[in-house]
Amino acid sequence: MLLEICNIPSPSHGEAPLTHHILTKLAHTPQLNMTCRQLDNSFIILPKSRPSVVSPPMQRHSLAKMRKKRPTKRPHIAIVGHLDVVPAHFLAQFKQNRVYGAGASDMKAGIAVMITMLTEIIPKLATPYQLSFIFYDCEEVADMRTNGLYRLIRKFPAYFKSIDLAIVAEPTDNTIQLGCVGSYHAEVIFKGKRAHSARPWDGSNALSRASTFIRNISMLKPKKRRLWGVDFFDVISITESASEPGKTTLPAWWKANVNFRCTPYYSKKAAIDRFKYLLQQAGAVRENSAQFNIWSRAPAGSVIQTALFDQIIDQLDRPKAAKQAWTDVAQLSALNIPAFNYGPGSTAQCHLANEYVPLNNVVRYTQNLIKVLFPKTSTSPKTP
Repeated sequence: MLLEICNIPSPSHGEAPLTHHILTKLAHTPQLNMTCRQLDNSFIILPKSRPSVVSPPMQRHSLAKMRKKRPTKRPHIAIVGHLDVVPAHFLAQFKQNRVYGAGASDMKAGIAVMITMLTEIIPKLATPYQLSFIFYDCEEVADMRTNGLYRLIRKFPAYFKSIDLAIVAEPTDNTIQLGCVGSYHAEVIFKGKRAHSARPWDGSNALSRASTFIRNISMLKPKKRRLWGVDFFDVISITESASEPGKTTLPAWWKANVNFRCTPYYSKKAAIDRFKYLLQQAGAVRENSAQFNIWSRAPAGSVIQTALFDQIIDQLDRPKAAKQAWTDVAQLSALNIPAFNYGPGSTAQCHLANEYVPLNNVVRYTQNLIKVLFPKTSTSPKTP
């Protein structure tokens, strides 16, 4: 399964072939009593509603007995994964107990397990939970408005209100990673005056003006904050840089993208204020020669503890850490949905050109989910 989907290209905005492949496979799965809600290349797989049954008139004592036996609502657990990948597509292969492929760790390994549960496990085994599965596009895109989960939330609000717990299958090396850091982006521009490089006194070099800012940003150290028993870090980095082209010309402008990753300690407003402060202190505003614009705002994800949240984490019995990246735990926790990151992918492999995932990670992850979500079975899972 994993090799199969790794060989289907699914870059951001290009997930349609993978969406079609998964939905076709599910449509041909016998005894899968589930339905689909789709929005473009994002979709939700959830149990079919049971038809209403009108009971015949009953005596009072019979009605009382029926009420006593009425089953309680099963907790609703959603397993969540994004379809898009970052690396350029290459032919997937299995080598040295690893699956190599674009997005193998981030996060087609998690997607493969989700598909396997739908096609191999759910049709055969009983679960005390109501399980649903969210597959969505464009997670790797910085603009939140294009994020598939963001759009599903707005299209199907009643479904999301029904979720009691979400497991986000982002790469975590089979550890449980709590919350997530926020991610904010700013474009910073320094202005100068264009001139011939043989006569620099006729102009002002924008890149030279920016050099102090670049140095100041590079000197900012990560700031640790301990929350929910795990360590998060505030970090800031210049991630893109460009100046006006011209090998014999002083550039009239230099611009950069600066990314601020902040801990869940900050509210959205506090995070933006802190980001502005750091940019200003580094020199992003100086004598009208520099300016910045915070163009992307993705708040951090919180931890919402409930009895079910604690129960599932205890039963998984995996090491816990902070999620030092942004994930859609942020969107889910903003809806007051308890959620945590737990997936088979290797965090060190994310976004690499020759990305891989250890097959043992995928097998163990599948076994752990079956143990917790289908507790009355000892069936060995089929390898995804």
